[in-house]
Amino acid sequence: MKHLYMFTAPAVLIACFLGVHLYSASWIARAFSFTPVQSATIRFLFVLAAVMSFAIIPAQHFFSSGIIRFLCFAGYSWMGTVCVVFSVFLCSDALRLIAGRFFQPGQWYVWLTLALAVSAVFSAFYGGSRLPDVKNISLGIKNLPPELRGMRIAQVSDTHIDSYYKAERFFRIVSMLEEIKPDTVIISGDFVDRGLDCSGAYDISFFKNLSTKYGIFGALGNHEYYSGLKWAEKCYAAAGVKLLRNGSADIGALRITGLDDIRTGRIDKDGLRNIVGKRKGAVEIVVSHQPLYYSELAEAGAALVLSGHTHKGQIFPFHLMVRAAYKYFYGLYKIKDTYFYVSAGAGTWGPLMRFFAAPEITVIKLDGI
Repeated sequence: MKHLYMFTAPAVLIACFLGVHLYSASWIARAFSFTPVQSATIRFLFVLAAVMSFAIIPAQHFFSSGIIRFLCFAGYSWMGTVCVVFSVFLCSDALRLIAGRFFQPGQWYVWLTLALAVSAVFSAFYGGSRLPDVKNISLGIKNLPPELRGMRIAQVSDTHIDSYYKAERFFRIVSMLEEIKPDTVIISGDFVDRGLDCSGAYDISFFKNLSTKYGIFGALGNHEYYSGLKWAEKCYAAAGVKLLRNGSADIGALRITGLDDIRTGRIDKDGLRNIVGKRKGAVEIVVSHQPLYYSELAEAGAALVLSGHTHKGQIFPFHLMVRAAYKYFYGLYKIKDTYFYVSAGAGTWGPLMRFFAAPEITVIKLDGI
């Protein structure tokens, strides 16, 4: 079944991506009454753009030239743009269908739709480049020791730092953390991606000036596997993050446990039980990049589980597909006495765009009950 998923999921994604392009191209051809030859040409160009934007992505894992980085940026930007435009076109057609019962929208409706599409694209680029919101949450933890009451945890997820531009943006996020003054910072995976130089040619010691009571911890996401584990481990160390690989750090009554990415790290339920809940009486915070095995983590007695990965969809209409794939899509959940938080992420993967999915840093305060 897992092997079937590995083949069918990418095929479905590619088919949907091509469908988005064909629908958008057909909308433009229909809106301006192009001839059959012109319409076919527009569809061909859109499909070609889809293929080329997909084909350039693997190049960044093997080449690091400026041209490749520019082409990847252009390919990713096109991906995000066409998805946003598709969403506007689809909504426009739905409204036209409803309005057609009462009156027939004229050519002004086409130009209004295009204006909204352009505005939405600019809004998405702004959403992807701006600094994240700070979301504050207070949680009542059962049997919380007095010394941990009031503890504040800053969760930063899915920054996908793969360029000096994103590194500079992350320095600004660290400045936000300096103002927040959390007791600990937890990186819940997909911290770095290929394209960033972690060898020392560029200073990525992000947390060297950030003082915390308990330290800065992180766990691996799926993209660290894609980029190479040894390389990712060096990047975490250079940034000043203590990476927890299926292991724990004990600080008094507090235990922070980091899981490797469940799917790419191939952690099954039995493996999870051998990692979590091994220190009785401790308040255990589990960092698990993908929001999976939540029932098992609750059974193991974790007090709090921090995840990311979903990006809250990042760009509509991907929200719908991500919601279908993950039961725990975004926000705060509770199973038994265990709290779970799935972050929208502080950065972006692929397109530097967010549409109906604002970036965030989550600050969680622990209180006793």
